[in-house]
Amino acid sequence: MINKNLVIWASDLSQNTGEGILARAFLNEMQKIKKYQNVKIVTMENNINIKNLNLNKIKFKEVNKKTIYHKYFGPIYGALYLHLFSRKSEVLYLNYLPFWNFIIFLILPSKTILGPITGGIYNGPIDNLNLFIRKYFFPIFYSISKLIIDKKFKKIILSTRILKNYKKKDNSYLLNFVQILFNKKSNYANKEYDIIFYNRDHATKHSDSIKKILVYLSNYCRISVIGDKFNQGNVKNFGWIERDMAIKLIKKSKLAFSSAENFLSIFCIDCINNGTPIIYDKNIQILLKHKNKNYIAINFNNIKIASHAILKLLPLIKEKKDIKWWNSIFIEKRRIRNYLLSYLPR
Repeated sequence: MINKNLVIWASDLSQNTGEGILARAFLNEMQKIKKYQNVKIVTMENNINIKNLNLNKIKFKEVNKKTIYHKYFGPIYGALYLHLFSRKSEVLYLNYLPFWNFIIFLILPSKTILGPITGGIYNGPIDNLNLFIRKYFFPIFYSISKLIIDKKFKKIILSTRILKNYKKKDNSYLLNFVQILFNKKSNYANKEYDIIFYNRDHATKHSDSIKKILVYLSNYCRISVIGDKFNQGNVKNFGWIERDMAIKLIKKSKLAFSSAENFLSIFCIDCINNGTPIIYDKNIQILLKHKNKNYIAINFNNIKIASHAILKLLPLIKEKKDIKWWNSIFIEKRRIRNYLLSYLPR
């Protein structure tokens, strides 16, 4: 069935950011279910008309998306912009859609299709205003958003399980949309590196223990780092690279280090998809309904003991087959697609 026009607001459609990758995955699943006569995609920098939701051949202008203007004023502008089309077209607010931003949910037209909603819980130490707001104000913002969403939108999609305590008891909230990105790939590659680490210098990314361990291991191991520069002479920094290049490095690495706060990050998913086991701190609660055998817990409390445990592990490491887990992922992906069938307007 061919549906009427669709207008999409998107803050980020990059192929190399978590927001962009998740947004593209949502559109990819959406186009399997619905067809439109005309699709209009609007971003802060682009205004593109297409006939379907396939973005593979479309190049978007790359800009700095970390500015205050792009991260905070852009989304509010997008929510207001969709009101211009909500009576004659279906409208989709794709991203940036954090659960704390109750202003967006308040402004959006009630019939808006919402893309995956993101968010996190911060319970760590406070040493700046940003962390103070995240720890004490975000829970308040979350509660306000929940009140608005429950009254205004029949169903929503959450990217992970992190905000599961805010969902309704019924089935109107879908958790863990990000699992749609799991897709087993061939993992054959010569292992040029012992360890790969995705480094993000962000206040909420508690990776101090990981970095201390990597400094110790750098005297004995070949370590590659993607993302922000890791200031240690014996590691190889690749910087912010294309996702395809990052996946090649993942395949060429024996082990990966997970950041502390998100075991379903795009980086972790790419590691599991491409057969690279992931080390994480056993003191961190892993918020997964099912845990793949290739997540390896190490106690990070003692840097030297943890480092020696990893050195002993490296010569023995290989991907563990986990057919039961991949079967559970197949079921989860089918659940997500069934939810989308009922979620998208007819």
